[in-house]
Amino acid sequence: MSVWITLLMAPIAAAAVDIPPPAEVPPPASPAPVATAAPETAAPSGEPGVIDLEITGIEADQRRAVLAALDIARYQTRKTIGSARLERLLREAPEQIRFALEVFGYYDAQARVERTPLPDRRHRVTIAIERGEPVRITAVDVRIEGPAASEPLLIRQLEQFEPAKGAVLDHRAYEQGKAAIDRTLQRLGYFDARLLDRRVEVHRGERRASIDLRWESGQRYHFGPTSFEGAQFPQPFMQRFIPWDEGAPYEQQKIEDLQQRLAAAGFFGSIEIEPQVEARADGLVPVRIVVEPAARTAWSVGAYYETNYGAGARFGVDRRWVNDRGHSARGELEYAQSLQALTTEYRIPHTSVQGAVWLVGASARNEDSDTVQSRSALLRAGVLGTWNDWTGLASANALRGSFRVGSREVSMDRSNATVVYPELSFSRVFARDRIRPTRGGSLRVMTRAASESLASDLDLLQLRVEGRYVLPAGEGARLLGRAELGWTDTNRFELLPPELRFFAGGDGSVRGYAWQDLGPVDDAGEPIGGSNVATFSLEYERNFRPAWSWAVFVDGGNVFEGSDFEPAYGVGGGVRWSSPIGPIRLDLAHGFDNDDASVTLHFSAGPDL
Repeated sequence: MSVWITLLMAPIAAAAVDIPPPAEVPPPASPAPVATAAPETAAPSGEPGVIDLEITGIEADQRRAVLAALDIARYQTRKTIGSARLERLLREAPEQIRFALEVFGYYDAQARVERTPLPDRRHRVTIAIERGEPVRITAVDVRIEGPAASEPLLIRQLEQFEPAKGAVLDHRAYEQGKAAIDRTLQRLGYFDARLLDRRVEVHRGERRASIDLRWESGQRYHFGPTSFEGAQFPQPFMQRFIPWDEGAPYEQQKIEDLQQRLAAAGFFGSIEIEPQVEARADGLVPVRIVVEPAARTAWSVGAYYETNYGAGARFGVDRRWVNDRGHSARGELEYAQSLQALTTEYRIPHTSVQGAVWLVGASARNEDSDTVQSRSALLRAGVLGTWNDWTGLASANALRGSFRVGSREVSMDRSNATVVYPELSFSRVFARDRIRPTRGGSLRVMTRAASESLASDLDLLQLRVEGRYVLPAGEGARLLGRAELGWTDTNRFELLPPELRFFAGGDGSVRGYAWQDLGPVDDAGEPIGGSNVATFSLEYERNFRPAWSWAVFVDGGNVFEGSDFEPAYGVGGGVRWSSPIGPIRLDLAHGFDNDDASVTLHFSAGPDL
C-alpha cells in the first residue's frame, strides 16, 4: 500500500499537493523540567565540551545537515548537561536525524544511539545511521506555457531539470532547479510569470516520487526610457554606454553589461542601476541609473625591487576626465637603478565603437644595465578597444634610439636608428580571477612591421605569441605553465633597437640564468639579443599556509638565429606570498648551462595571468 505524505508525514486521501523540502532543523523540543535543568555554559576555547559526538553511516553534506538538526550536538561546545536533559535528547536524536535526511531523499533512515561515560562527567555519544533505500523519481513533468516556452535558455533548463527521472529525490536539487527557472524568467523580462502547479508526490512505501511543475510566463517586457542622474557628463555622452535600444526585449545580462561598461570607464565612484519593474506599463520597463563621480585626479606612488633593474620607485597621475567629452590623460615616471622612464598618454573616447578609445602618447627611456646601454624616445597613436573579451590595440609607432648592446670592450660606438612601424596586438584572459586563479589561461599575440621605404632605417617583420595556463593539481595545489615564441625577419639586425630584440633569461623567462643572459653573444661573450626566441616553464605550487605556498619548477628555452635552436634548462624552487597585487615570488634556480654552475636569485611580483 502506498502512502502519500506531507512534511508532517500525515496521510492524505485526495490529490497530492506541493511538498516543501523537509526542514533541516526540526522544531525545538519542549524544554526540560526546570528542577532538573543544569545551567548551560560554553566550554572555554580549545577545551572539549561535555559531549564527544561520533556519527557514522552518512556522507559529509548529510553529516552537516544532521549536526544542524541534532540538539545533542550543541553540547559539543558546552561544559555541562543535566542527566534528565541528556536522556531526553538521546531519545529525540533518531527522529531529528530522520527529518534531516528526508532532505536527501532518505525517508526511512534509522539511527542507533549509544552513550559511554567518560572522565570529568563527560559522555561519548555514538550514532550509527542506516539510511535505507532512498526515494527515487519515476516521473517528471516540468513545463512552461506562454511566449517563454520557445526561449532556448528555458528549453535547455527544462530538459536538464534536476532531479531527473531515475534520480534520488533530493529536495535541495528540486528547489534549486525550480528557483533557476524562476530566475531565468525574471532575467528575460517575464515579470508576470506565475507558478501555477507545483506538486511533489511521494509514495513512501514504494520508495518512488513524481514531480509536476507548470509556469504561465505571461508577456515579455521590453526596455523603456533610460534616465541618468548624478553624472558629470551630458546625457548624449552617457547614452553611449547603453548596450540596448529603447523597445528591445528586456535582458538582465544587458543591465550587467551596462554596469561593467560604466565601471570600466573609470569616471564614477558609485553606480546604481534600477530596472523599475514596479512601474512597468504598456509592455515597457523604465531603467533609472544613479551615479556619483569618482575623484577627478588620482595620484599613485610606489617603491619596488626586482632583479632585472634593481630598486626603484614609480610616480603616477591619472586625470580621469579632462572635459565633458570624456577625454582623459595619464603620466608615469619610473626611476630605478638601471632604468629611468617617463610615459604620457592622452585618450579620447571613440564616438561609434563602445569601449574603444583613440590614444596618443609619448615616452622617453634610459637604460643602463650589464647588457644594454640605450636612450630612446617613442611616439604612438592608435585605437584601443575590447571586443568579445579580447583587448586589441592597433597603433602607429615611431621609435628613435641610440644604443649599445653587448660588451663595451668590443665597441664603444653607439648605434642610432629610427624605426617607424605599425603594431597590432590582441590579448585575452580566460579566467575570472587573473591575480591568482585556480584554473584559467591567457594569450597575447603581437605583430610589427617596418620598411626602409617608409621612413625606417631597416626592414622588419616580427611576430610574438605568449600563453599562460593554470590548472588545479589537488587540494591547495596548482600547475602553472608558460610558453613564449617570437620570430623576426630584418635586413639590418645591428640597427634593431634593444626594445625590438628578443632576450631570454631571468625573471619571467628562463630562471637559473641572469637577466638577458641567453642567446647570441659578441666577441667578448656578452649577449646581444636575437631574432627568434622560444621559452617555456612548468611549475608546481602547493599551499602550506593560507597566504603562503612553495613551488618547484623547470624552465627552458633560448634566443637564437635561423633554426639553430639549442635550449638551455634551469630548475629551482621558491616561496610565494599572495598579496593584493598578485603573488610575490622569491626563487632560487640553477641553470645547467651556466659556465660557473651558479645558483641565481629571482624576485618578482604580479598577476599569474
